[in-house]
Amino acid sequence: MNTPSASPLATLHPAWGAVLMTLSGASLLALRDPLAATDVDTAAGLVLLVLAALVGAGVTVASLARLARHPAAFHADLDNPGIGAMIASWPAGLMVLALAALEAGTSGAADETTA
Repeated sequence: MNTPSASPLATLHPAWGAVLMTLSGASLLALRDPLAATDVDTAAGLVLLVLAALVGAGVTVASLARLARHPAAFHADLDNPGIGAMIASWPAGLMVLALAALEAGTSGAADETTA
């Protein structure tokens, strides 16, 4: 007997925000120019920033759609002490993404790789 599987959106795990936070943090670190003699870190930081922005957009759309379409599943996650704490990784990841984008803009990283 086949049982219908739950929607991927209904079972979206909140830890996906940690992927966003990790990519954004790695981008921020690379854009801080740890290898001052090379441009490899800047290029890697920009690539990671673009990837983090794509993941951030996907996680945001999926999380908001889950909240709208499956509010009971979202609230069940909030009630779970272990999983509920992970929900904060999504907005925290967006904040780190914003910091990485700010670092890319203020450090002139985008200008260095195109000049």
